[in-house]
Amino acid sequence: MLLAQLALSKGQTYDPARDFPAENGFGFSAVQLNRLIDRKNRLQEARALANQSQNPNTPLRKAA
Repeated sequence: MLLAQLALSKGQTYDPARDFPAENGFGFSAVQLNRLIDRKNRLQEARALANQSQNPNTPLRKAA
């Protein structure tokens, strides 16, 4: 996921097959990795919002 996020931050497309050939048993496509990254980012945002609602004096951090 970190390699995919790095490529995305540089405006590049990440191809997991380049780093993890199929013969090694890597089972994720670029689409699946992007879905996992999106889910991780939304979970972080949801946790931050939940923490903010529990402690209203803490400033809300923006997700990367």
